[in-house]
Parts: sequence; structure tokens; C-alpha cells
Amino acid sequence: MAEMVISCFVVGLIGLTMASAITLAMRCAASTRDPSSPYVEVVASRAALDVVSDDMKAATKIEPLAVPPWPSGTVGVTLTVPARGADTSPETIVYAWGGPGQSLMRQYNNNAAVAVADNVQVFNLTFSPEMLLMDRDAGVSAPGGNVQKYAVTNSNWVGEYFKPTFTSSVTSFKVTHVKLQMQRNGTSTGTVSVGIYAAASTFVPFGSALATGSLDISTVSSTAATWANVPMTTSSALTPGTGYVVVIGTSGAPSGCIGSVLYDPTTVPNAGFCNSTTGIQNWTSNSAQSLEFYVYGSTTP
Repeated sequence: MAEMVISCFVVGLIGLTMASAITLAMRCAASTRDPSSPYVEVVASRAALDVVSDDMKAATKIEPLAVPPWPSGTVGVTLTVPARGADTSPETIVYAWGGPGQSLMRQYNNNAAVAVADNVQVFNLTFSPEMLLMDRDAGVSAPGGNVQKYAVTNSNWVGEYFKPTFTSSVTSFKVTHVKLQMQRNGTSTGTVSVGIYAAASTFVPFGSALATGSLDISTVSSTAATWANVPMTTSSALTPGTGYVVVIGTSGAPSGCIGSVLYDPTTVPNAGFCNSTTGIQNWTSNSAQSLEFYVYGSTTP
């Protein structure tokens, strides 16, 4: 009799456990079907965040939302990303949000905007004082067409003259980071040095570096040219209306090619290609060519 009681108790306990599990599973299943449930909203938020984050990481330019065509009061951002389609033109991605309860919209180039998250209550964007100072982007994600590669070695260095324009209220500026189209040479290792130098009248660098940065070449793809980001440490304020040169080189690495930077035979106003076959000395300029580059910075005031 005791065994029977215990057996009944155990069977009842198992049944209760199974009933609880089934009830919980049914509630979870119901929550996944209810678009307003917290579960679905969390999953949707995370998915939308992943999409925005991936686009932000790929962006070569980030700007506030243009008003118009977007209505005044709309919160958003305009991203420029490398070519993703069959052509070689950069793509534009816009994120826009009209306010609490509205959908977060994503527009790819001139296509119709689509919602990536519904019933969004908060969407904040804080732009740093950093701004795009100057760029040259032929719209390619890999070598091709007229775009060519310049091999960087201990002796082969390359530079890009640039002279950004500012409003009359700007009294000085600094370079905060530089983006370059680069491709690693095979399994090469070493460090690419990037510096900002004053420009001589012949549009080539002279003097000491005014800002410096470095890039581990092992972080750069060896199968295709990609945009490499190089943060810069600025030692002094730069003068508006004055030209400067971005210098790319390497030292202490094997004498062979560590990697390449991309350039194309295009004349760009207030910009120009230069190179040296003796490291940091004996530069030759060619204003009919230009590196693929982005220079970002901050201004005073």
C-alpha cells in the first residue's frame, strides 16, 4: 500500500511538472505570435540594432539627416558606404525616425524607405564635433578600372596633398583620423605609418610630422582593397587656407612590399598625388593623380 501511495505521488509530481512545462511553452509560443509582446519587441530591437550597427561600421561618411526632403523634426542620419551592387558608385543609406511610436525607417539609395523596427519610443543620435575635411572616392571596393595600386616599401612612400576649405569663422583645425583604400601584400606583417605634414610650394611634404598614426598591416585584407581607418594623434593646431600632405610609408619591415594604397588618374581640386623612392625624402608631385582617401577632423571654433 505504501508503495502504491508513493508511486501515485511520483506520477502526480511528474504530471504536474509536465503540465507546468507545457503551459510555459504555450505562453512562450503565444508571446512570439503577439507582435506587441515584450519578447517580440526585444528580438526586433536587437535585429534592428544589428542592421544599423553593420551599416555604421561600413560607413565612409556619416552626416546628419537632410531636411528637406525629410520633414523638420525627424531624427536620422545619412551614411555613405562602399559600392555594394554591380556598379562602382558609393551607396547612400538613410535612417529616419519621426518620433515616439513611429517606425525606424531605412532607405537604400533612392529606393522606397522600409521599416526596420516598429513602435520605436526612443532613437537618439549624438554627432561628435568630427567632420569630413576632404576626400577622394572613386567608388570602388577592389582594384579595377583606372584605379591603380602603389606598393609601399621601406623606400617607396606615397603622399596626398590636400587643402580643405572652411568658413571664415574657423581659426584652426585638427586631423582626427584618415581612411585609405589599402590591400595587404600576401602574408606581409609590419606597421604602416601615416603622418600629416606641412606642404611645400611644390605640394610635397616637408619638416616634421604634425600628426601621426599607425596601422597594423595584418588587419588589412590581402584578397581585396578595403578602407583602412587610421586614428591620428595631433600635436598642434593646423591653419585654415594652408595645404598639408598625408604621408604613408613603412620602416623596420622587410624591404619587399608590405601592402598597397589605391590611387587613380584624376585631377581633384586642392588635392594631388606625390611619391618618393627614398623614404621621407626627394618627393615628386603629380596633380593629375589622387589617392583614394578620406580626411576627418575637428575645427575651432
